Order: sequence, then structure tokens, then C-alpha cells
Amino acid sequence: MGTSSNIKGGLLGFIYQFYSEMKAHKTIIVYEGEVSHELMKTLATLAERKMAARKEEMLVRQRVYHVMVECLQNITLHALDEEHTGEGMQGQHILMVTQSAEHYHVITGNPVSNAEAARLKDVLDVINQKPD
Repeated sequence: MGTSSNIKGGLLGFIYQFYSEMKAHKTIIVYEGEVSHELMKTLATLAERKMAARKEEMLVRQRVYHVMVECLQNITLHALDEEHTGEGMQGQHILMVTQSAEHYHVITGNPVSNAEAARLKDVLDVINQKPD
């Protein structure tokens, strides 16, 4: 079971590739599922502890923490019902925090149906065309 041939294919291959990608992108935390108030605090605290272990400055840790909490509040606030997300997708949110050379990236999302995605794209296109 521990041979390198097992790592190249199947589930172990997928896990190894996923781990390698996460490491390459300096992924701090990834979560997919329902988000409660208690879970928000737990995820933000976990990310903050991981940044502390990496010797990140306190001010940066606090900023990332607060951005994470705000983003998590937004995904729960703007979560759509099953009519707009598709069957079985309600409550399935995603959070990812990664680090690049100079920045942290907080990525969040909610599932939406194809029809809702098209409508949202149209709204964003209008917003993006407005002058600064």
C-alpha cells in the first residue's frame, strides 16, 4: 500500500495531487459546506493560528481574520434558496484562504443555478462598465 505506484493512480494519486496543489499555492484553509456563526469563528481562528505558526505579523493576521468573517457572513446572508441554486445545493458554501508572495487571498462562494448565474453575470457586466 505504501509504494510509489499506489501514489500515481486512484484515490491516493488524487489526494497526493490535491495536497501538492494546496502546498504549492500556500493554502491555509479550505472548507465546503454549511456555515454557522460558530463555524465562522472556528474557521477564522484556525486560519489565524496557521498564520501565527508561519510567523505572520499580528496586524496582517487580524486583517485576514476580519475579512474572512465578513466574507463568511456575506455568503450566509446572500445564500439563495433551492429554487436559485439547484436541488441539493442549498447551504453548500466554499471558503479558501491562500497566500501568494505579497498577499493573502480570501475566496468564497455560493452555488447558483445556470439561470441565476447568467442573470448575475449581466448585472456584473453593467457594474464593470461604469466609470470609476
